[in-house]
Amino acid sequence: AEGLHYTKNRKKYIILLLIFAMISQVPYYFIFKTFLFFNVLFTFLIAILCIILVEELKSSNNSNIKTILLQVSLVVIMLGLIVITPLRVMEYGIFGVLTTIIFYFLREKPIWKYTLFVFTMILLSIFNVILSSKFSFATTYQVFSILAIIPLMLYNSNRGKINLKYFFYIFYPTHLVILWLINFLL
Repeated sequence: AEGLHYTKNRKKYIILLLIFAMISQVPYYFIFKTFLFFNVLFTFLIAILCIILVEELKSSNNSNIKTILLQVSLVVIMLGLIVITPLRVMEYGIFGVLTTIIFYFLREKPIWKYTLFVFTMILLSIFNVILSSKFSFATTYQVFSILAIIPLMLYNSNRGKINLKYFFYIFYPTHLVILWLINFLL
């Protein structure tokens, strides 16, 4: 959400995210042993596309064919996310997409942003319990992501002294390789 807000070139941002999502998918495959489970960068990519669709809808007039196509596209994406979330083929499913959308559109309304974030994470935890038919730490650990509110509330929207822009793009696939190596060696 922050990256999309601050980027000067949305097309370049989307392409960069897609490239690193595909690069990250290789170690992701080795960790999860399936090509049918997509990493979180794909979740962010879909969220960004939804945000752009919503922005396009807000800026178009309500009577033209473009508006209808935008509305249909957004509905199809959301329905698709609702269908694939129980199949667990994409990290966080619709919950990850909604969280990103919430953080983008409510960035100037922290009370609403954090309240909806907490609500979404609780829903995700309930969803995980229902999907697995049992209540355990493995099905509810996602609720601890609510603690992320602490550093998020400390974020002042200013870039730090060190430019870490590309560090996190490189870190994500690198940490997946490290996790795979640890698992392989154990």
